[in-house]
Amino acid sequence: KAYRSRVPLSVFDRKQQFISRKMMVGYSLMLQIVVAIFVRFSAVECASSTFPLRPNETVLFLGGMNVVTGGSMSYGFVNVFKREVQSLYSNVTILTGGFADDDGEQLLANLDVLLTQTTKPNKVVISAGLEMFTGHTGDSSFGQLKFELESLVARLKQDNIEVILCPLTFQGERVDIENELDDTIHAYALINKQVASEYEVMYVNIAPQVNTFLEQNNIDLLDNSVLTLDGSILNEKGHMFVALALLRSFGVKQHSLVQDNFVLREQLRIQDIKQELNRVGTFEIVQEAR
Repeated sequence: KAYRSRVPLSVFDRKQQFISRKMMVGYSLMLQIVVAIFVRFSAVECASSTFPLRPNETVLFLGGMNVVTGGSMSYGFVNVFKREVQSLYSNVTILTGGFADDDGEQLLANLDVLLTQTTKPNKVVISAGLEMFTGHTGDSSFGQLKFELESLVARLKQDNIEVILCPLTFQGERVDIENELDDTIHAYALINKQVASEYEVMYVNIAPQVNTFLEQNNIDLLDNSVLTLDGSILNEKGHMFVALALLRSFGVKQHSLVQDNFVLREQLRIQDIKQELNRVGTFEIVQEAR
């Protein structure tokens, strides 16, 4: 992870920096107003594409290290989601299926164990980051990645379980907003869209929200302006960020969490995904991204 060096500033430089920062803060506030308006209207436009919870449902979060911490830390996104949902729906059960050292194949094997040993979930949120499919084997082939993701979705659909793809695409996040993995993350998002289309499952893409957050908040080039600890594992702010995005996607708009205007949700309906794939051609874009 790269950090910019801190060089002592002259009085004049400090004054210029202060003026510049005030302008940036003003610009950030203006952006937040625009974002608030966008969220207000997009929530109405996309209301039909939310997947609301039903009485007595069980939701399982499936993924790697971020799901592990999400369900074990008090501020973890799974626990935050659980508290907010159960304050409204006391009979909804939230389960965590996080496996820190798994790759895609191991995750599939552990999923079989989960489905036989725990209460069968009605919904499964697959929140696996890119590292779960490429980190252990070093195989970044998009064909293999797609195959492993499809295997997970197919296994769940076999048991008539609703699937929500919500990949945590934070890999490579840097303090200076530069990310050499952007093309790979873009390709990963396209693969998720294609799998969602082929298997007719829901897809929540939070990558644009991450970029928007960094553009609005990462003005000091400091650690507290990013969402991860190391470019992959979520920090406390990152967990809250994911929790807010998921709550909105599940139609939970009245919650006790702090201002969530910075969360721009890009949740696509199945027909929207199919139209986009037909228009651009997924594999051409994936090859281009590589």
